[in-house]
Amino acid sequence: MAFLAALRVLTTVAALMVGMSPLPDFWRIHKMQTTGEVSILPITLLFCNSFMWAIYGYKTGNIFPVLVVNMYGMSTSVVFSSIFYRWSTDRESIHKLWKQAACVLAAGSLYVIVGGCGATGQTPDQVVATLGFFAVVINIALYASPLANMKKVIQTKDASSLPIAICTVFLGNALLWVLYALTVGDMFVMVPNLLGMILCVAQVALYIVYRPGRMQTTDQSTDVYIQDNQDGISFDLAFEVKAKRRVQCTAILCC
Repeated sequence: MAFLAALRVLTTVAALMVGMSPLPDFWRIHKMQTTGEVSILPITLLFCNSFMWAIYGYKTGNIFPVLVVNMYGMSTSVVFSSIFYRWSTDRESIHKLWKQAACVLAAGSLYVIVGGCGATGQTPDQVVATLGFFAVVINIALYASPLANMKKVIQTKDASSLPIAICTVFLGNALLWVLYALTVGDMFVMVPNLLGMILCVAQVALYIVYRPGRMQTTDQSTDVYIQDNQDGISFDLAFEVKAKRRVQCTAILCC
């Protein structure tokens, strides 16, 4: 079926784009030498997600695209994490986050090894199914990771901390996988990606409402200073405009 073949190609391309989606934010970090409002959480979850799906691809014999694409995702995550770590002023929190991620991935890997040896009493298919469920949970967490900044965005009315490039690419990726799942009738794939698509729509909408650089309406205030001098009366008029610039005008009235 031509439509299904096209979807397979598009989902592969989308997965590659997900791996590169943090590039604009992290290129800016590299150029400005500061992490600013960017969070390392989505990158950490991107690595965890790629790691678990790479194992899933290996266990199911799906070398391409699943294993290859997710190995690529792991590589880009390491690069982006290195850039963030280089310019971060709070490395202790990064250490803590990656230690937690390492524990989760170690538990998943240990389960695959123990289950593969038959110690859990499960069949190989059951082990793979459990692994897939575990990967889906991390996948949902990946889609939801930018939500950590949503409360801050609403409070400050500034979406600078929301990684819009990541949110947009995630939205396109989720949409394509939902279409693919509907075509092949795979609910296991559709459910997490449908939920992810809804979360991404909410994030993009929030960014549009509170996009950085939008004009903030403020009350205009005016101060007038009057001074007598030999040439006449000098009026210094200072007022605040919406862009929060202070403008001063001076007028001299000759007598």
